[in-house]
Amino acid sequence: MKIHFIVHDGVMEVGHTRAMMEVLRVLASRDEVEKIKLICYHADPPEKLIPNHPHKVEITTIPGGFLKPFLLKSLFFQIYTWIFKSKLVDPSMPIITMGVCSFIGNLVNIQFYHQDWEPLYFKYNKGPWYKNLYKAILLRYLSKCEDFYFNNSNLKFVMLSEFITKSLAKKYQLKPSQYTTAYSSVNFQEFLPPQDADEDFYHHLKSELIQKYPVLQNLNPSRPTLLFIGAFERKGLPFLLHHLPKEVDLIIVGKGEAHSSFSIPEDNKQLFHIPYTTEISKFYLLADAFIFPTHYEPFGLVVTEAVASGCQVFVSKEKVGASEIVKDMPGVAFINDDFQNQLTSIRKLDMNTRHTWALARKEQLSHYTWELCAQKWWDVITC
Repeated sequence: MKIHFIVHDGVMEVGHTRAMMEVLRVLASRDEVEKIKLICYHADPPEKLIPNHPHKVEITTIPGGFLKPFLLKSLFFQIYTWIFKSKLVDPSMPIITMGVCSFIGNLVNIQFYHQDWEPLYFKYNKGPWYKNLYKAILLRYLSKCEDFYFNNSNLKFVMLSEFITKSLAKKYQLKPSQYTTAYSSVNFQEFLPPQDADEDFYHHLKSELIQKYPVLQNLNPSRPTLLFIGAFERKGLPFLLHHLPKEVDLIIVGKGEAHSSFSIPEDNKQLFHIPYTTEISKFYLLADAFIFPTHYEPFGLVVTEAVASGCQVFVSKEKVGASEIVKDMPGVAFINDDFQNQLTSIRKLDMNTRHTWALARKEQLSHYTWELCAQKWWDVITC
């Protein structure tokens, strides 16, 4: 069997790609799977994508990765894969598409539903009129693509969470045979704190990160370090900054939404911005708390990653898929109306507490492993 995976960016630093590649890593270990064919604009090397079975990886790159804006880039990808589908895929084999990136698949990985985000975008992310106009056109185009997909009775969908599954199944009157829910998990080998980690480990970790990211050299060792990751507006950074107490430092990893007018205050000495990193697991270990006040997140790998790292976690409860599986975990709290006091209560995290939480959470996540997620995908692929 050859499994096709169609996605714009086949790189592990992109969250939705990472989630699907974790599934494909498990499936690649099956004898029935002879090849994993990745069709994309850009891709990591096979050794990084599926390290245990790199010989099973075949990568086909699509021209046009340089195109801008995203609307043009996305349209080109759809048209190109449709025109050359006979050369790109074997229609008798499973073809997994990432959302609406292409129309030649038979299985769809639903990582995002744009029609849920559209009204929130114009509430939290207003820019110049011409940029808003472009974004309105883009979101309308994506919505039409979604409607086309979900009204196609020949497609099967794998959703990330129950709130997404229930919402889409009801809206589009999907048959039960068309969809399933497969919660993402977390790679504990990468994100669990090392068992032998001590004060020296964390001291060396901080020194290493400061060398690579000089902006971190002004972190105050006596103050709690908070961590935020993601697109600023949708993940709630403006809301966080509005409630941020003066007694903490905040590391911000990510960037703003396209064409946004929001920017990080440059005169605030407690903010440390890093636009991009490939070492996100180290930042979880550096932080005392992970803060995720997102407005909408179909799953949120960053939540389970932060949970695995053992740090304190504060996350939105509504319309966040990962919140469905991290409730009742020690050190995890849902953001409430008293958010500022929640942040004020954060303290420096000692090693014993971090390790105790990490191990307890790992046990609670035993029902949401990548192996179980991959088994659900296998059932959909083979049924």
